[in-house]
Amino acid sequence: MWWRDITLAVLIVTATMVLTYAPQPRVSAADAAVLVADTARGSHGSGAYLGDGLVLTAAHVARNEQAELTVRFSGSDEVLPAAVVWIDASLDLALLRIAAPEGAPYLSLACEEGALERATPATAAGYPLNFPIVVETAGIIGSVSAPSVGPWAFAFVFAAPGVVPGLSGAAIINSDTGRIVGIIVGVAGQPGVRGSLAIAAPVAPLCDKIVQA
Repeated sequence: MWWRDITLAVLIVTATMVLTYAPQPRVSAADAAVLVADTARGSHGSGAYLGDGLVLTAAHVARNEQAELTVRFSGSDEVLPAAVVWIDASLDLALLRIAAPEGAPYLSLACEEGALERATPATAAGYPLNFPIVVETAGIIGSVSAPSVGPWAFAFVFAAPGVVPGLSGAAIINSDTGRIVGIIVGVAGQPGVRGSLAIAAPVAPLCDKIVQA
């Protein structure tokens, strides 16, 4: 009967729409965290994979455009050579390029106005000093109105119990949206003590520069 054909067609279209528009699982800060190593100095820091072969980290982790850097994803033994795309010393941020494995988890940037607000729940993930396993810690955005903190311009503060040395370059993501609001560039207070503070650079001022890379 003709109505059976119509019913079948509607069911097929509906099923296709469900499969196409099914929400994808959210990528956590730990999923997209990478270990950034400076092979010449024997040092390492953290970074966040943004997709399209781009890794965001701290400028002092990347050091300079001639640095011999490698990147390793969490849960992988593959070491990938990394090239410096640019370094912004004023915000202590750097962008790297790698030949990323297909399907590597990545995070998006929070470029919209109001994405960075005080008391917003946030999460950071990275590789603490001399610890080759990614660590994730939850906290809050403690301040967004610090125009200058030590050597860092336009920094904000992230408060979390798991903030320890070595997390430079780790991404801080808004826990509500799952997007990156900043990158850790330093640690203040007493490392490892509840309420430890991370100094972080906001990503919003460089969103256009990152997208155009």
